[in-house]
Amino acid sequence: MKEYSSAKLAERVGLLQELLHLPRPTEDASVTRRFLSPGGMAIVVHARSNIDDNRPYGEKKARVFLERLLRAAPDIIVQIAHLAGGGGYAPVIDEALGVYAEAIERGDSRVRRLYFDASGIPIAGM
Repeated sequence: MKEYSSAKLAERVGLLQELLHLPRPTEDASVTRRFLSPGGMAIVVHARSNIDDNRPYGEKKARVFLERLLRAAPDIIVQIAHLAGGGGYAPVIDEALGVYAEAIERGDSRVRRLYFDASGIPIAGM
């Protein structure tokens, strides 16, 4: 396993947050280049990372992720943690998963190196 410094990891996290919250796609070019700079570090994402502040999540944010990050990272493994959720279940999780599932079903090249884990997902009745 390749080792990275904590400073390098912190830089990548900050760039990812900046990339996903930019208001217009044209503003992400330099952030994307810096985020995907040499090293090819695999990315693990908590896509619904801010539950307490009620930031928007769901279909719109999943499309931003697909169109900005995954389009720019065709050769980098990206894992979405907690089956695109976390912090319990909400309908917005299904919205986000629907975006990824549709892309996978279409054979969209942006999701060819996209993976999910299902850790920490509460399932009612189990």
